[in-house]
Amino acid sequence: MVDIVRAQHWTDLLVAGPQRMRKHRNWANWQSPAGIWSPSDEAMESAVDPGDLEGGSFVYGEAQTRAPLQVYLKNSDDAENSTRVHVRKASHPRQWFEVAANKGDPNFNLGVPADVTRADRKIVFADLWQTGAATPRKANLIWLTQRHRLDKRIRIKGPNAPTSYQFRFRLPLGWSLVVRPNGSIAIRNPSNDPRFIVRSPIAWDSADGGNLRQPGPLSGSYNAAYTIDSQTTAPGGNPVYIVSVALTDSIASAVFPVFLDPTSTVSGTADIEDNMMISTVSNSNYGGFSYMLTGRLTSEHYRYVIRISDISAIPAGTLDAARMLCYHQAYANSTQQNVVNAYPIVDANAWVEGTNSGGPSQIGSSNWNYAVHSSLAWAGSGGCSTSGTDWDAASAGNFTLPAYTSGPDVQRTLTFDSTTIFAQWRDSIRVSNGFFMWGQVDINNRISRIMATEDANAPTFEIDYTEPSGLSRGIGRSTGRSTNRAAR
Repeated sequence: MVDIVRAQHWTDLLVAGPQRMRKHRNWANWQSPAGIWSPSDEAMESAVDPGDLEGGSFVYGEAQTRAPLQVYLKNSDDAENSTRVHVRKASHPRQWFEVAANKGDPNFNLGVPADVTRADRKIVFADLWQTGAATPRKANLIWLTQRHRLDKRIRIKGPNAPTSYQFRFRLPLGWSLVVRPNGSIAIRNPSNDPRFIVRSPIAWDSADGGNLRQPGPLSGSYNAAYTIDSQTTAPGGNPVYIVSVALTDSIASAVFPVFLDPTSTVSGTADIEDNMMISTVSNSNYGGFSYMLTGRLTSEHYRYVIRISDISAIPAGTLDAARMLCYHQAYANSTQQNVVNAYPIVDANAWVEGTNSGGPSQIGSSNWNYAVHSSLAWAGSGGCSTSGTDWDAASAGNFTLPAYTSGPDVQRTLTFDSTTIFAQWRDSIRVSNGFFMWGQVDINNRISRIMATEDANAPTFEIDYTEPSGLSRGIGRSTGRSTNRAAR
């Protein structure tokens, strides 16, 4: 391990492909402490030190195709902010947030230096939190940088260590942070699009091989929850949130250490695309709409398509299972339950999402008549509606959405029958045109409303996978096995 000294740079996270370092105009000098990161590592770029968010967005040079999530490491010799990192998406380089352990936490140990294990891209702050005299009473903060996520792992050393930990999030102007109904955090831009997701936390212990990166087969699983403790405004107007992550189960009988695992993942409409087509307004695009409808309402037919636009989000290795998580909204016109199937869309239908919310036709976007208006018609029929021509006749999976009952949005899970189509998209065997989401029978008032990528309760894809080395790992809600939140 090597102490980080002024490791000021953005770094791509496990980027595949050529290993190189670029320096672009308008970027400040890059400082690399010897023995930590070097030009032979995964592609790495220099950037202006963002400094304080009050100064607004930082200068970003010539855009390149980068890893979806990038992390900036703050100076480790800054005693008050030693744990501070900045996180951004390569697709939105001027949109980034800051997160650090909150120095106002009564259990916070000020000025702990960082150690880094280069091969694992792991940064450790040992004994960052500690309680009274009883031992073991301490906990470590560990950042694990991955391609699509930043793992904020807390290693709880014993039953006398703290069970609640505070973090400070400082956001760009106009942004907000909310704890969602499923327990995760959404960091939203001024349009309320969730650009980053911090998944709902969970903890596991060290029984039967449980470790920093994954639980063992017999590891105990412990619930945890986020709480927004306060919201203030920085001098420049930037919102600042103090958020606690706390164990809600007792760990008195756990096999220590216990690992508490909140994670920041890639999110936002740049990573998942969806659109709705309506038969009675056949040239209108709804790619920017806040919800999608699928089914039939009197003489109107509604069709819904969705895809992962950033296929690099699908991990390497063996894909073990896949799910789509979405929010189903009560819709008064839906008088019958709807069994919605996900049919893989054929290669010929390379549709474009578009940004409209109805109205006149939008050149270059999809609608009922066209996959791309007005240059590419659907291969089969309007609304991408023909089985075997527009989409595979065999469904990749389905879920049942109930008829109308009043109440809040409810999260539903579609578990795919296999991961074959995801592997084919990743490996360029098929064009990644996503899924045609449609009910089994086209009956009047059999219609469902699903919240779209533009909504705060946006859809998510999760993929379980095993790396080529055999290590099962990932992100997302873990219940003794690892899950990768591949996109959204």
